[in-house]
Amino acid sequence: MSDDNNGDGGMSDLKAEGSFGSRDDESDPYRDQRQQAEQADDEAVDPLEDMVDSLTEIRDGDGTLSIGCRDDTFAAYLNHLQAHPERMEAVAEELRNKLEHPPNVDTSQKASIIRLLLRVGLQEGASDEYELIGDANAEYAKRNP
Repeated sequence: MSDDNNGDGGMSDLKAEGSFGSRDDESDPYRDQRQQAEQADDEAVDPLEDMVDSLTEIRDGDGTLSIGCRDDTFAAYLNHLQAHPERMEAVAEELRNKLEHPPNVDTSQKASIIRLLLRVGLQEGASDEYELIGDANAEYAKRNP
């Protein structure tokens, strides 16, 4: 080996000639993605705490109680149910029977049917999320007697 490479196998020459920057180099094309991933790791969200915070905000009057979606088929279905109260009552009863903890709702309101549909959908389709909602309500009640 020659003394020209300072005993590092020529690495110092390669480093001097290299076009790659350090992780902190402004020219690093992945710098922003890397920083966002590191920040996300540092700020991992606790879903329960996030839900309790959201419930607090809404129940303190600082958030909206309304939810909405645009769907012509379900809008027509809800209009149909509203035009036929006996059918709306039957649908509401069927949905309530599927729930572990059914809420008391006014079955003459489309909003009540939507609430029941959301609850049944979460309970049956995403049970962990449905459980999160119950846990968040329980935790909120503990903190706000």
